[in-house]
Amino acid sequence: MKGADKKLIAAGIFSALIILVVTCFIINSGGDMPEVPLVDFTGATTLVHSQKNGTELNIQGTIENCDLVILDIEMIRNQLFSGENIPVKIEGEPYLMVLKGFTIKNPREVLGIYSYTGYLEGFSESEIVLTAGEHSVVASVRAFGEEYIVDSASYTDKNGNYYHYEYRTGDVRVEGEPLPPVQDYLAHADDA
Repeated sequence: MKGADKKLIAAGIFSALIILVVTCFIINSGGDMPEVPLVDFTGATTLVHSQKNGTELNIQGTIENCDLVILDIEMIRNQLFSGENIPVKIEGEPYLMVLKGFTIKNPREVLGIYSYTGYLEGFSESEIVLTAGEHSVVASVRAFGEEYIVDSASYTDKNGNYYHYEYRTGDVRVEGEPLPPVQDYLAHADDA
């Protein structure tokens, strides 16, 4: 074989490998996209695929993996105010949140912000802290050896939808001191 033929064969093999790698990446990346959000307030959560980066959405740089969602905050608040258990899916599995309102020493209810603590029905070892305002929901669900966080992205799209992001604390790259546990948050409650 001539040198030119060897180069042509090598280029052909290299091109075939590139096509194979790109095809595998496309197939796998489609499978890596979550079908459902990490925390799904049943009927009130829409998963968003955005071109914006974490900085544009005000998402902490230490969070390595999260879901971007739009929450129907009015629906969630109405469910909270009804006093009934709230259906939620965590990683696709259905549960009911059993919540009780509590008063914070600095009464924010005047501002339309309401806080709740509770657990997942049937899992008394679980812990939930949830705060709902007019434009955001912030929550921590500790269950099954993991903590799931829902936080406001402080970003509103052109349709007035308020973006939120959801992640596991295991997906946070720790820099400095660890994140404070739920108990630190509850220490400020009167009726916890």
